[in-house]
Amino acid sequence: MPIVNDTGAADVAVGEVLLHPPFDEQFLSYEHHGAEEGGLGNALGRDCMVARLVGGSQRLHDADGSENEHWYSWGATLLAPFDGTVIKVQPNPTVNQPGTMDDGVAGYVEFLRADGVHVVYAHVHELRVVEGDQIRRGQAIGTVGNNARSRCPHVHIGAWHEGYPLQIRFDLNALADVVSRHGGH
Repeated sequence: MPIVNDTGAADVAVGEVLLHPPFDEQFLSYEHHGAEEGGLGNALGRDCMVARLVGGSQRLHDADGSENEHWYSWGATLLAPFDGTVIKVQPNPTVNQPGTMDDGVAGYVEFLRADGVHVVYAHVHELRVVEGDQIRRGQAIGTVGNNARSRCPHVHIGAWHEGYPLQIRFDLNALADVVSRHGGH
């Protein structure tokens, strides 16, 4: 079904996927546009970071953020997006200093759902899964790092199906559980 954009022209419908939240705590995310370079894992992807309420404002880090340990995302446990299979794992032990990037390949894990949906988590550190593992929605699969083309600790999430990128939505009912356990925004 075409979507009518704000100019009145019809766009091609973009598929979407509903995923379990990547963290067991509150987080913020920002989106990559559909023409993002770097393949299916980048187009329409999201970068997600743990956020905490400090002095009435959402914050991503303590102090000045110049050290990875200042960032609430650093070392945060990552949760599987759905029930499925780990089909690819690429470790990267490199750790970037906040504000700098390395051109290497990000530490990542790629998941496959039974219906053919692929999801990749990039900038992962301390992987807890191996290729071929069957994973369950919400299962711990690793921790957030800061490697490759990353300037701060975060997880990049990309999704696609049959060669087309998917917009990512997070399960708001699962997020409600997080808010009830950790307090509201």
